[in-house]
Amino acid sequence: MRHALLYLPALALALAALAGCNRTEEPVSAEPVRPVRAMQVAAVETPSLLLTGTIEPRVRTDLGFRVLGRITSRPVETGDTVQQGAVLATVDPTTLDLAVQSAEADLISAKAQLAEASGVAFRQSELLAARASTQASFESADRQRRTGAAQVASAQARLTKAQEQRGYAELKADYDGVVLSTSADVGQVVSPGQTVLTLARPDVREAVIDVPDQAASSLAVGMPFNVRLELDHGMTTSGRIREIAPSADPATRSRRVRITLDDPPQDFRLGSTVRVFPANEGPPGIALPASAVKRTADGDFVFVIEDGTRAVLRAVELEPVGPGFKVTSGLSDGETVATAGVNRLEDGQAVRIGGDAI
Repeated sequence: MRHALLYLPALALALAALAGCNRTEEPVSAEPVRPVRAMQVAAVETPSLLLTGTIEPRVRTDLGFRVLGRITSRPVETGDTVQQGAVLATVDPTTLDLAVQSAEADLISAKAQLAEASGVAFRQSELLAARASTQASFESADRQRRTGAAQVASAQARLTKAQEQRGYAELKADYDGVVLSTSADVGQVVSPGQTVLTLARPDVREAVIDVPDQAASSLAVGMPFNVRLELDHGMTTSGRIREIAPSADPATRSRRVRITLDDPPQDFRLGSTVRVFPANEGPPGIALPASAVKRTADGDFVFVIEDGTRAVLRAVELEPVGPGFKVTSGLSDGETVATAGVNRLEDGQAVRIGGDAI
């Protein structure tokens, strides 16, 4: 019994060692991989001034009727192309037709009175020559004839005016153009001069941009610019500044600049969004969107994706260009940079390019 008690501690140690050998070690959790969006950077021309604008017509006209009336037809809609002289809208011509008929009747009456007065004056002249009438009678008859002639001229003028007013019942295009917008519909009563639709000439187009007041001071009329379509970066045309607003907008502190395009392609349609920048300006540089830059009190940084698996924080020097930045130092051609979620990335974090960035 005594010998058995001596062996108990040794047996316990052996059993503990055996249990330790059978125990499976728990695996160490792997570092989470974060999906990111990224872009491969390359040096391109980055002008010092890059602004967004729209294509607008140089000539546009707000058209309206010259007479009061109710619109009875409007055969055109926004975006329609019309020819010079085409009828764009009409108003009810009933009142105008009645005015023409009344003026025609007045003219007929005036001509009849003139004919009668002319006959009396002719007879009085013959009687006066035969000494069968007095000079006073002849002068009275001749005065009636001249009054009748004046009434005919007045009636003729009223008829011409009524006929011209009748023509105002139709709103016609003054030139070949495109309907930009419509402001009145069929059945609506419009007053003289009220805008019914807006017509524009598509052959003379301009790029319209709003330039910060400080930058506008360096611009001048006639300065050449390049204009590039926003949806097709390969489609570019040229133009020159035609007009610079003399004062800045009090709300935006920007000045409106109009750039007349030099024979632009048909793809530069009215209303298209364009990027405008000075011609032949800007050395090659790397352009980055604002979402790719992490701005801190210590400077500006980007996350470079090394080997496609790890995000490494790197300091860069930037210049603002349009909505993004131009990298002046810190990056090289061909490097891959994270473009989304940079404020949640950590230096050296494992990443996977593609998928939904978080």
